[in-house]
Amino acid sequence: MSDRCFGALRDAVVRAVSSRARTAADVIVATLGEYGVRAAVPRLVVRRKGDAILVGPLEVPGVAGCGECADRRLPGDAVHGPPGVRLDPPAIETAAAVVADEAESPAPGMLTRVDIASLRVTRHRVLPVAECGRCPVAAGPLPQVSQTLAATYADPLTGALRDVPGYFGGSSATENEEIAILRALRASVAAGRPGVGIGRSMAEALTDAILDLAMADGLVRAWHNRRALPRASLRGLGDMESRMRVAAIRLRSGYEVDLFDATGPYSIPVVWALAVNREDDDPGPKSISAGGAGSRRSEAVRNAVAALDELIPRTVESFQDDIARAWRLARNPELVRSRQDAGLLYGVPSVFDRLSFLYDGEALTETPDQPTTVVDRLTEAGAEILTTDLTTVELAAGGLRAVRAEVPRLMPMIHGYAEAVRRFWPLPAYPYPFA
Repeated sequence: MSDRCFGALRDAVVRAVSSRARTAADVIVATLGEYGVRAAVPRLVVRRKGDAILVGPLEVPGVAGCGECADRRLPGDAVHGPPGVRLDPPAIETAAAVVADEAESPAPGMLTRVDIASLRVTRHRVLPVAECGRCPVAAGPLPQVSQTLAATYADPLTGALRDVPGYFGGSSATENEEIAILRALRASVAAGRPGVGIGRSMAEALTDAILDLAMADGLVRAWHNRRALPRASLRGLGDMESRMRVAAIRLRSGYEVDLFDATGPYSIPVVWALAVNREDDDPGPKSISAGGAGSRRSEAVRNAVAALDELIPRTVESFQDDIARAWRLARNPELVRSRQDAGLLYGVPSVFDRLSFLYDGEALTETPDQPTTVVDRLTEAGAEILTTDLTTVELAAGGLRAVRAEVPRLMPMIHGYAEAVRRFWPLPAYPYPFA
């Protein structure tokens, strides 16, 4: 911003703010990147970034969230792009009026953007950034402008998520949205590590983490033991939502879905969901496997079916794009190194007989669900649970917690076949089928 434009904006802001009877924050018009140290009083920083004037977020002493946090969350071109539009009097006066409004009734955690060309004014939620050197290390929950996770975490300009991912495993649109956001946030915290959970409390996060470990343990034990598993019936165990989802899978993709009870020794329900293409002349993958765990069997069924439904289109696409690699994996299991490789391998029709042991089991006998929590089921059996708090500043700001759990008694899922052979005894007969 030129000295003349900067001065014009500063003067207009001073006039607009001075015209108000009362303001609740100091106003600073800053040149690019010049925020200075945090002040001892509430402060509102105004600056130009690219083709916009940015106002806020309000900097409150002792509370995380500042202009630098906002800049770190903005797309690169919005921060570093050269100004392509002249800052003319209409834009200056519009920005000044916005600043005066914000100074009079400031909202912590909110950034106001004034587009210089169109004069459009938009507001965006800004979460603290852990790497910000100007903010306190700890952050409490943000003021509840909205109770929804989408309003807190999803924003196309400043959000921890640019949009809300798709998910259809819940019982309502609201539940689907919340589950999708929690899954996306968990993925960013987990960074590929197993046993990471997220929730609105540490207990909820720990349950989520243990279910992830229990699912892997149940599926891995089933694969190593290669004993027939009880066949689970949707009629007896699945809710209406799961039954409708299985029917939709059959209609959309032609896959038949079989469910098997892979619950391990700790009474935490685990379900293996297997999609089978029974058309011999169909070029798509022959089989696709997914798993789900839950504190109740119906929950495990729902999670397994939802995971399978998400996995089918991705696996079909990758199999069709890389069918030559799928056949190489079938000939040489040492080449299997990832979940994606497992999905390709078990799409090959000639390896489907490796799953035949599943169909030798009897129908699952319905038993009452355990009244205890999944944590209690492990500890009562003498299993040790090790935990690490992974709650980041942005999760804490939204009232969420994250934890990583390790349970030495539970078997991990290792997708690299050569690595699994080195670590396990008895040896797995073939690479895991779980993509």
